[in-house]
Amino acid sequence: MPIHFYRVLLLLTFAALSIGQQSAAPAPQSDIVRILMPVGVPLRKVPAGNVPKDEAINRLNEQKKNANGKRLQEISFLLAVLGNDYEKNRDYLLSLLNHCTTGRGICDEDPGAYLVNLYRRGHNELLPPLLDAGRTRHAALAELLGSFYSSVITQTPKAFIAAIQSRPQPEQKALCYMAGASDGSGMPPEDVNKVRKALRASTDKLAKDCLAQVEQANKKL
Repeated sequence: MPIHFYRVLLLLTFAALSIGQQSAAPAPQSDIVRILMPVGVPLRKVPAGNVPKDEAINRLNEQKKNANGKRLQEISFLLAVLGNDYEKNRDYLLSLLNHCTTGRGICDEDPGAYLVNLYRRGHNELLPPLLDAGRTRHAALAELLGSFYSSVITQTPKAFIAAIQSRPQPEQKALCYMAGASDGSGMPPEDVNKVRKALRASTDKLAKDCLAQVEQANKKL
């Protein structure tokens, strides 16, 4: 048999082995951020996917090393939700929200949405800074916060009144008006009635004054 035949056979064998090794190589891991927080999924359903908590935290922290901008916001939120270095990740989001009231950086409503979601997960310490952000002139953030204030005054009116108690009267009135206006479209009638009943039952003058602003907001809309 000619020697060149053996050479061709060897080349084909090596090529087959090479293809087999390539096909056996592990597939790259999917993006952990998109697994846990798919585009379009409401924040209340995050984290999604079936990634074990410890694995998710490790992969997120690895990604965080080179992250910035929106990517870093998402990772910080996910780590806060998972309870990993919560205060550090929360404070990073708060620093971004603070830009919307101080004007010292680019105002972005996304950190506000993440912090609202963390509040709804039981992190009640976030209510004061979220109320502070009501001074923003950023329209999208103002709508988001108005809707949030509306839900707080409807579901936990005592907590809302207590949180604005020590603030200057003009700020109290503005926050109560924002709560009444919600996202700009006003509160559903059933929510107005619920707030009206709760605040009228209070002996606190601030509760009555706040109700007047809620009523005023819904008369104008």
